[in-house]
Amino acid sequence: MDAVAGPSGVKITPKQFYKRKKTLTSEEIAESLTCSDTENMGEYDDNEIDDIGDPEIPDIGSSSEEEEDEDTVVLVLDDAEIIEAPHPPAKRKRKRRIIWKQITPSIPVFDSEEQSEDEVLLTPLQYFKKFLSDDFLKDIVEQCNLYALQQNPNKPLSLTCSEFEQWLGCSFFMSVSKIPNTRLHWSSYTMSDAVSSVMSRNRWEEIKSHLHLVNNNTIDKTDKLCKVRMLVDHLKQEFRKVPMIEHLSIDEQIVPFKGVSSMKQYNPKKPSKWGYKIFVLADDKGYVYDFRPYTGKIDPVDKNDVPDLGPSANAVLHLAEVIPYHKNHKLYFDNWFNSLPLVEYLATKGIWCCGTVQSRRLPGLSFQSDKQLASKGRGSYDEWVTTNEEGVTTNAIKWYDNKGVCLTSTFATSQPLQTCVRYDRKRKEQVEVPVPSIVKMYNEHMGGVDLQDQLLAYYRMSFRSRKYYLRLVFHLFDMAVVNSWLVYRRSATSLGIPDKKQHALCDFKLKLAYSLTNSGKDLRKKRGRPSTDVVKVNFEKKKKCGRATKPIPEDDVRKDGIGHFPAVSANRETCKLPGCKSKVRMHCLKCSVHLCCDQKKNCFLEFHQ
Repeated sequence: MDAVAGPSGVKITPKQFYKRKKTLTSEEIAESLTCSDTENMGEYDDNEIDDIGDPEIPDIGSSSEEEEDEDTVVLVLDDAEIIEAPHPPAKRKRKRRIIWKQITPSIPVFDSEEQSEDEVLLTPLQYFKKFLSDDFLKDIVEQCNLYALQQNPNKPLSLTCSEFEQWLGCSFFMSVSKIPNTRLHWSSYTMSDAVSSVMSRNRWEEIKSHLHLVNNNTIDKTDKLCKVRMLVDHLKQEFRKVPMIEHLSIDEQIVPFKGVSSMKQYNPKKPSKWGYKIFVLADDKGYVYDFRPYTGKIDPVDKNDVPDLGPSANAVLHLAEVIPYHKNHKLYFDNWFNSLPLVEYLATKGIWCCGTVQSRRLPGLSFQSDKQLASKGRGSYDEWVTTNEEGVTTNAIKWYDNKGVCLTSTFATSQPLQTCVRYDRKRKEQVEVPVPSIVKMYNEHMGGVDLQDQLLAYYRMSFRSRKYYLRLVFHLFDMAVVNSWLVYRRSATSLGIPDKKQHALCDFKLKLAYSLTNSGKDLRKKRGRPSTDVVKVNFEKKKKCGRATKPIPEDDVRKDGIGHFPAVSANRETCKLPGCKSKVRMHCLKCSVHLCCDQKKNCFLEFHQ
């Protein structure tokens, strides 16, 4: 390809010439072109020159010799004349390359910002400490010691955090063993080493009788939960830190109690009919995210944008405050809570609801009677839909099985129809009955609170006490254990551990109890008065007699319990424990004194106590 010189003597190609159309005006081009030359080149005006610079022409730096054709005409521009006039380069149309990308269906993620899976599986104690940390247990210990001094200043409790953890571990052991009387754990017939070797019976009962959570001098007597408010608020705050899953449910929970209390309720539909009532928000796996003990009155939510929909609906609104808005969560509850204004309000917050409902709470709607539905056959249903001014669509359906049941939902309908197996008394065989989708979803995801009740009932801390609030305290401790086990199960499943290799609740609670009673604890029995330091006293007596004795370390070094390891020396020396005259080779690496240890005596242990 021939190269030519431009007006300034610089050689340029036709592509460079057309690329520089924006820098060259029409007058400059006309001056450099003669009339004879324009016949070969063609007539160009300003608009045509602008059209030449099409974006499809590649940049100068990206052009290559392979892209240039042999017929390409090169311009030769001179100050006087044009030697050769080029034709405009022919534009080649490139075929558009079609690229297909597979679209993955979008799956809603719930609280992905807060969700973080454990990289390794933790121990039962570590899961438990997520809800009851060392700092919180320290606050409980302070209140117990303060309460003991308020009761009797001459008998301090002198409780430590380590001892309180041992008391908790013993209580968990007792809840699993199911011995009816707590004192039998120290009986010679049913003695449990896991309990009796850790703590004496009188000490365990003394700690239980002084278990307290609040200062009586600064108590708010208008609050019926003042005795347990500290534990309730702390656990609610810690339970909420676990990421929520899609399906949630709200239901009542009964803490078994038949003592004297103004908060005691009666619910004939629960396994434990008498006790404290708690409104619980849990997922379909049984994990509790929030709870609200019932004190006799359900106040509306103290927010301007939250309406007052009545006591039963207000209980749902209180618990729904912890549910993130517009995260596609689905909430289930029964007909005691459900109403049309409630589901419509929660739908405006992005919380979709489903639940049974009383037909009288659906104004302007009359379902077909049970007799009419029965005539159509078992499994028939009557479905209605309504849309409010805000655009929220609510489906209401009445399904007939043994009797009619009404449900409402803001996200589920009767379709697609599914089937369930029922026993037909007339035909005396199992038959398939059509089931609407809304009924199937309600049955699958509503039982989260009942599952939590079932897990709590297996190994409950059912200790008798005259203090009405201790039953709530024991229940909340058990709830923390069950939630710890459910978090462990979630972590183990995410790590690919099969269900058969995961700890059962009983095994998990026993391991937790063992860790509480042994981890970082001194297991030497401490009964009666603390003994005097015989080693130091006898050493001083021997020193006064004028006998040559090797000095022993100070008490804070000798009794610190760190780094005292036995070793064997080359020389035999007398055991340095006063009263022992054995010649031994074993000595302490830290104290640098010879001490004996055999089947008959253990001077090494006695020296360091």
